[in-house]
Amino acid sequence: MPGMRLSTPTHEPGRRIIALRCTHMERVTIFIIRAVLSFVFGTLLMRLFYPDKGIVFSAALGLLLLSLSYFSAYWRHRKSK
Repeated sequence: MPGMRLSTPTHEPGRRIIALRCTHMERVTIFIIRAVLSFVFGTLLMRLFYPDKGIVFSAALGLLLLSLSYFSAYWRHRKSK
């Protein structure tokens, strides 16, 4: 695809590469997509199960979902080695 190139990681002894092999802009795009989806689903779940709670709780749940998505990506890459 045009504009989509994989960067080749430099191998340094003793250093594990956890991040995806993509450019900086692609990492930012992935973060934005994950953040938007996390906050949308966090708000949806909060409104569905706790409609009387405020937007702060929805944002906290979205932040929790975002952190869990990065933790699961870390766990998946760690298991594959």
